[in-house]
Amino acid sequence: MSHAFNSSVHNRQTPLTSSLAASLSSSNLSLTSSQLNFLAGNLGNFRQLTIDVGGQREVVSLNTQLSAAEVVAAEQVLTTGRQSLVISANGEATGGSFSLNSNSIVAIESAVGGSITGLVIPHGVKLVDSLSDLQINGRLVNYGDIVETTLKGQPSDSISAGAIYNASGAVINATGSRSAPSLSLDASNSLVNYGSIADSQNITVNSSVLTNAGSIESQQGSIILLSPGNINVTGIGTLRFSSGLIFLLPLILIQLLA
Repeated sequence: MSHAFNSSVHNRQTPLTSSLAASLSSSNLSLTSSQLNFLAGNLGNFRQLTIDVGGQREVVSLNTQLSAAEVVAAEQVLTTGRQSLVISANGEATGGSFSLNSNSIVAIESAVGGSITGLVIPHGVKLVDSLSDLQINGRLVNYGDIVETTLKGQPSDSISAGAIYNASGAVINATGSRSAPSLSLDASNSLVNYGSIADSQNITVNSSVLTNAGSIESQQGSIILLSPGNINVTGIGTLRFSSGLIFLLPLILIQLLA
């Protein structure tokens, strides 16, 4: 059986004006959104390319308006020559994978006009994060899989956000081959986990609020809870560790409540 793709010009071409460019400036990278908040031409080293949207080949040119998932797909084609993120006809990511590394983060931040203020990973989508410190100024919401991997020589492996939400069935996994001694999750407001967070080494949680209704597991190390002040730990989830549970903060308020 042969499969054919139709090639078409992306139907979101608009002459670029200063007012349009301002209206499309958004740094919230929600891969569940169909909103056309980004301009393809803002991607670093942009050239006309083709991406797959809902099984259709769509030509992306300088003034094409893109959804967040389409921005990621375009960056993949620009840097690797192939698209591994699956996108539905309405521009939302529904499967596949994407990577955040030192090269891709620069291209994506160029497209969104600065640091990423929010990141939403849909169910069925895998993020491979090889940054030593993934920084999200606002909320990180994970419905899919985040795989933490570090390059040789990286001293740390951390995710920093205003708030981290790991949904039921979602995974933050750092149990593979990596050089960093621990995984650090820094959430200035709160960390809410209904899914699974796992590392073969230590896991450090730095937040004033930890809600754990899922599983946090350190296979060969400790779970370390840090806070600039008091910490409120709630939830009926599990904390599994090999070496111990360590609290480094002034006062612990633990409430094992649903």
